Amino acid sequence: MTQRIAAGLIAVALLMGLLFYSQMRVEPLKVSGYVEADEIRVGSRVGGRVKAVHCQEGQAVKAAQVLARYQTRDLQLQLGQYEQERERSLLESDTALANGNESQMQISRLNADKANFMVDKLLTDIEHAEIRAPVDGSVLGAQTVSTRLCEILKIGEPALQVV
Repeated sequence: MTQRIAAGLIAVALLMGLLFYSQMRVEPLKVSGYVEADEIRVGSRVGGRVKAVHCQEGQAVKAAQVLARYQTRDLQLQLGQYEQERERSLLESDTALANGNESQMQISRLNADKANFMVDKLLTDIEHAEIRAPVDGSVLGAQTVSTRLCEILKIGEPALQVV
């Protein structure tokens, strides 16, 4: 009987020792399974030629970080044209008012308003001529975009992915 108790105590002590040893291991656990992540495809609000890519494949990024920029030269040229058109229309409006031509003055003011609207739109487009990370994550597809430097990407065309 004492031998059975002694054998039981040894077995319990051995199991406690194995449990203690397994808890003291420092090597990482190996497990299998699936990792799920939200994949966000990122494009631009304005299309244009890719000027620069500011990230690399697999790079960790923060929300609102600039990932790529578009060339804005064409937008800036159009901006200059509409600013000149706005000024010309305002001058025509003042001249028509001084000559007492009410209808020409109204037409010139409408043209100035149209040009002013286009100036505001182009300023917004220039401001949005970049791709920003929508969330914190890692970049996928930067390699693909960097090979497309100077190519034209369409509005909303997925250029990168952030996971």
